[in-house]
Amino acid sequence: MCGIVGYVGMRDACPILMEGLSRLEYRGYDSAGIAVRGESGVILRKAEGKLRNLEAQLCKEGAPHGFCGIGHTRWATHGAPCVRNAHPHRVGKVTLVHNGILENYAQIKSRLLANGAVFTSDTDTEVMAHLLDRCYDGDPFLAIAEASNELVGSYAFAILFDDRPEEVYALRKDSPLTIGIGEKEMFLASDIPAFLPYTRSYVLLEAGEIAVLRPDGVQVYDFSHHPIPKQILTADFDAQSAEKDGYKHFMEKEIQEQPVVLRRLFDTYLQDGLEGLFADAFPILQKMKRLRMVACGSAMHAGLLGKTAIEALARMPAEVSIASEFRYRDPLFQDGDVVLILSQSGETADSLAALRLAKANGIPTIAIVNVVGSSIAREADIVWYMYAGPEIAVATTKGYLTQVAMLYLLALKLAYCRKTLSDVRCAALTQALTTLPEWIGNLCAEKAEKYQALAKPYLQTEHVFFSWSRTGLRIVLRRFFEAERNFLFAQRSLCGRRIEARHHFFDRSGNAGNQCDYGSGDCGKNRFQSERGACSRCENSADCPAFCGNSDRMCRSESGFAVFGADFFTALRRNPHATFGV
Repeated sequence: MCGIVGYVGMRDACPILMEGLSRLEYRGYDSAGIAVRGESGVILRKAEGKLRNLEAQLCKEGAPHGFCGIGHTRWATHGAPCVRNAHPHRVGKVTLVHNGILENYAQIKSRLLANGAVFTSDTDTEVMAHLLDRCYDGDPFLAIAEASNELVGSYAFAILFDDRPEEVYALRKDSPLTIGIGEKEMFLASDIPAFLPYTRSYVLLEAGEIAVLRPDGVQVYDFSHHPIPKQILTADFDAQSAEKDGYKHFMEKEIQEQPVVLRRLFDTYLQDGLEGLFADAFPILQKMKRLRMVACGSAMHAGLLGKTAIEALARMPAEVSIASEFRYRDPLFQDGDVVLILSQSGETADSLAALRLAKANGIPTIAIVNVVGSSIAREADIVWYMYAGPEIAVATTKGYLTQVAMLYLLALKLAYCRKTLSDVRCAALTQALTTLPEWIGNLCAEKAEKYQALAKPYLQTEHVFFSWSRTGLRIVLRRFFEAERNFLFAQRSLCGRRIEARHHFFDRSGNAGNQCDYGSGDCGKNRFQSERGACSRCENSADCPAFCGNSDRMCRSESGFAVFGADFFTALRRNPHATFGV
């Protein structure tokens, strides 16, 4: 996802924009750029690749100087990752950056091209720049309102107008945008850490709002130009919390923070024991007959563990849905349903849409989120905060852990209320849960060299096969997700007496092999070949090993495989040459 920064005030904008972009690098990007309003007009600098490439360009061509500017890190969606597609985009008197996707950009672009517009990029973003320039007649607000009425999709924009040298305009629909409030200076960013070194005071821009940032303050309006009063919030963490603090990278730091955040969570929610736990939601929980958890990515995997715990301990039906599917499948609701949204950021677009869908159908909603005051937190009927602090690393650690912990607390609360477990048993499980911070702390205290030694044998692994059963499968799904993040080909499967995915294993002979092209040669199925030639069972045979598990060789054999699983003996018998790990 792209990152947006903006600044207007009394300082040189360029270094502030660059620092802000560096604090948004965790969001992922393939190009970066800034636009600064100087004495000679708006000056753009853009570069492909990492921020260091943009910094090198600033050193070579000179950094633009001015007191007002915007910046952007781009994650390519429309058009290749290159300088011509990097933001900011400039058309006429308009310069802007964008986070989100304009779903109807192709139709608008076709119309603009027919009217003589000339495009210099392949992005959907440039469509908005052309629309604004055509609508602009000296009133930025009217131009933004008119142009945005044509857009379909999710977006957040930061905009400069040439004849408004001390103003930055912001527009939001779904994609997050936050305004930092300083002393005679204002900041704009996709996420709070971008401006934390300068201020902890901020306001949140809502969907359908337009903001005007000036050095002396910010004004927010709806599309009808009615002023909207905004509550000034204070970030519950400081700039130090968003720093590496001596660690090599954020993920290492956040792994080490897990015992601390877990202890903080238990201390916060278990002050009055299970009886007082989640007291704000007691009326909803008392009437609940089915819990429907909705989330994306890692939060969805946390939900799978929560489902297992809730059904096992509380004997309560629980479902887990991917938010992107839930919102579009026209789900059936019934009396007694409660929708629980899981989101670290509280701004996940699909999860937010699912929340609104549930509320529109009169279903009670609960949110487990990390970011205080986020959109999901504000719109849910009940919100439970994770108190994990800022999570900068792309691969979640403490965020996922606290989500799972919250769901286990919910399972124990439901078991306590529904009397599916005795009070003594509930108390014992709660006590056992509160020992986790110390146990995890001991694991984290181990020297990194120990874990590096464990990982070293798998350094050259190109493929990973995860196999587990029952609760372990939910954990495996999460690890599978992380393997894919590291650009490893990963597969996962249930395992029982015999691993369920036996058709996807290895060449028992130990020879490297490849899956055959469909329909190639003499085999009408997925033909298997090894270094010694075609599989003897494959030639014109109905029992090709791609579809059975009793041949001398298993299909889809690959070199460089690592197998991680619980049913080691079964797996080892089937493939004595594979690498195994716990």
